[in-house]
Amino acid sequence: MNTYMTAIFEINLYLLLFAVAYFVFFKNLTFFKINRFIMLGLVISACAIPFIQMPAIYVNSNVFTFHLNEVLIGQGSAISSTTSGFNSLDVLGIIYLTGAAVTTLFLVFQLVLTCILVRNSRKISTPNGTEVYTSNQNSTASFFRYLFWSSQPETEHMPWIREHEMVHMRELHSADVIFMRFVRIFCWFNPAIYLLEKAMETNHEYLADEVVSKRFNDTYNYSRILLSEALGINKKILAHHFAKSNLLKSRIMMLNKSKSKNSSVAKYLLVLPLLGAGLLFHACTEDKSEVAGPVGTSTTKIVDAPV
Repeated sequence: MNTYMTAIFEINLYLLLFAVAYFVFFKNLTFFKINRFIMLGLVISACAIPFIQMPAIYVNSNVFTFHLNEVLIGQGSAISSTTSGFNSLDVLGIIYLTGAAVTTLFLVFQLVLTCILVRNSRKISTPNGTEVYTSNQNSTASFFRYLFWSSQPETEHMPWIREHEMVHMRELHSADVIFMRFVRIFCWFNPAIYLLEKAMETNHEYLADEVVSKRFNDTYNYSRILLSEALGINKKILAHHFAKSNLLKSRIMMLNKSKSKNSSVAKYLLVLPLLGAGLLFHACTEDKSEVAGPVGTSTTKIVDAPV
């Protein structure tokens, strides 16, 4: 249990540090595709670093040699260590596992509701995926190859909205969502995972908005469509919603924001020393009790002392 909890602690520590670095250095850059993979890379690195086996440290046995004198312990003495009840680590472990279980159940609940919605709704198969028409929500959404329409979609807006959702479907943005939700199961108590989830979702919308605005070349009308569609969202299903109200302001601002200079790409090189620092910290904290080569000779004997 201690080894497991140590790994969880390291994962959450790296996740917090990497999240701070992302929001400080990369969040405001308009290289949305790069930002997507930077976020995924940082989260994957945070989960992987604690399990990387660092090279063993070789110690010269001629330098450190310890000889311990024989220790006498009274007759019939026995070394035993017994614990009773719960210690603090046991309590923390129970709390942690309970939170992870609740987070898992919530994810399963959302996935089940999404499957039920698909099963009970009218569906039309297309070359690009399956279009699902439902009365449970008025705003359009997508999940993998499923495109959710309201039962009476606004025909005037459909070409814009379809193009937006097709970006999510083509680029498998739902896979990112599922991955982040799995990480949340193990890091449910860490605010960094929730901030990164929201940043990932927002970045997905920036990516799709950029494609639509370039294709139709009309940022003003597209902004109006976003505002008009920001109603009737069913947050219980696990999907990319076309117009979440809490993202509207940032999306419209980003549509009208000047693109980052190409020279700003150099900022992404900061990821290298960031990952290096994580590996260095892991190397310093990893248990090196088993090292290659003899470290010294020491013997401890437990004998019965004469009475």
